Amino acid sequence: MMIGRVDIINDGNTVRTRNDSYSLMPNMHVSARPPFRAAGIALSAGLLGFGWAFADLAYPGERTVLAFIALAVLAVSLSLTRPTLFDRDLKHSEMATLTWGTLGHMRRKQAEIGAEIARIKRSSQNPNTEPKP
Repeated sequence: MMIGRVDIINDGNTVRTRNDSYSLMPNMHVSARPPFRAAGIALSAGLLGFGWAFADLAYPGERTVLAFIALAVLAVSLSLTRPTLFDRDLKHSEMATLTWGTLGHMRRKQAEIGAEIARIKRSSQNPNTEPKP
């Protein structure tokens, strides 16, 4: 699942999102890390700890609901991510956050964009190569 879109335009040198387009350069790289991982683990652990501490006062249904909420928070926090373009010449400064989506889908997009950046890098090092059709 992806919120928005990330497309590589036919020339292979441009990444288009819903609102913006970004030119790919050899000094760029893309990262897709889950930004809510630590917060999700902490919140889930807190919910489970709360449920454990007050388990003697809660009904079984309430304990079950609390456990499901903790698992849902953990699942969302581990699977939600965003690919981000970085510029290596500017000491890894963030250039653009592309969109939000699930980890698997964003990692596939990261691989596609990374392959295009590698192709651009190869073509800039060897100017005799033909551009991608």
